[in-house]
Amino acid sequence: MSLFLAGIESGAESLFYKLDNVVFREDGEASTQQMLGYFSWTYPPGDFENGTGEFLYLEIPGTAHDHTDLASTFDLGSIEITLEGSVHDDGVDLTLFLSPQLSPGEDAVVNSERSRFDIGGNGFYAGTIISGRVVPFEFQVGIARNTTTSASVWWTPDYPGAVLQQSISLAAPIWTNSASGNPLIVSTSSPMMVYRLVAP
Repeated sequence: MSLFLAGIESGAESLFYKLDNVVFREDGEASTQQMLGYFSWTYPPGDFENGTGEFLYLEIPGTAHDHTDLASTFDLGSIEITLEGSVHDDGVDLTLFLSPQLSPGEDAVVNSERSRFDIGGNGFYAGTIISGRVVPFEFQVGIARNTTTSASVWWTPDYPGAVLQQSISLAAPIWTNSASGNPLIVSTSSPMMVYRLVAP
């Protein structure tokens, strides 16, 4: 059996970043909650500054909305996340200001003096973002043979929302979700199988 990795479905000129220790503090409260997220930055070759960002996964305290229904506006110095068409009791409006600006291979610190959130649309859960960084990371996907009849497919980071897919051909691929698990144990009895990691 031949095992191939098609890699990450993201484009040839993409870098990946995660939100690290991005902490919310509600106005007038001492308790905190953490925001989680991963995003890609895709740009023309040699032109990082004119790239575009897209969240692959997003979890924001105080709301069930995520990257699938929120609008995100990226530039090198900030990330703004909003719920389009929000009403007075269901809204998301938050901005992460970055210093220094987003750049290849470098961390950016969330500016705690300027970064704010407003969840609920009318101050239901509002306050400041007191800490955080945007940290570059690289996806890694690999295959290791276990026995003559099985192999392990693995990937890092194992972030929520990542889905491993498979196809028996790259010529006219029909991608289906693989079984869950990381690492995923696969049979080597098929003539060929191709795997890719995607974000829903």
